Amino acid sequence: SAVALRFFNVYGPHQALSNPYTGVLSNFASRLLNGQPPVIFEDGNQRRDLISVSDVARACRLALEVPEASGQVFNIGTTEEIKVMNLARKIKELTRSESPVITIPYEEVYGKSFEDMNKRVPDLTKIHSYVGYTPRVSLEELLRKTIADLAAQLGVKAPV
Repeated sequence: SAVALRFFNVYGPHQALSNPYTGVLSNFASRLLNGQPPVIFEDGNQRRDLISVSDVARACRLALEVPEASGQVFNIGTTEEIKVMNLARKIKELTRSESPVITIPYEEVYGKSFEDMNKRVPDLTKIHSYVGYTPRVSLEELLRKTIADLAAQLGVKAPV
């Protein structure tokens, strides 16, 4: 038997900055910690769900331990959506950075139109009803922990 889990934007300690899939939170935070502005494509109104790796690990454990989960597909996230622009502003605040937040048309950088889903936020009704999963780590806590870890990786003083 098997269970399929669809992870949303996963973050946590020891995330490799060299990975091209590191994601928006780590990208923004590392730029701001280095005195560089975060760059947002288009208007920044895209909405995302960011989840702690510890919540993901707990969801995986629950999905493996509950027999009724077998053969099912579940979303793993938080449903605590945030606009990309607001995320950049929040990280800027937490890093105490003076750098501006920059928006730029995607096409100017990549020479093709911006093709992105405006909203990537999961419905957790199914996993909650099958295995009782509810995320525990708030977005604020996730941001603070991730920024502190990234600062350590970059060798800069953690502002949070």
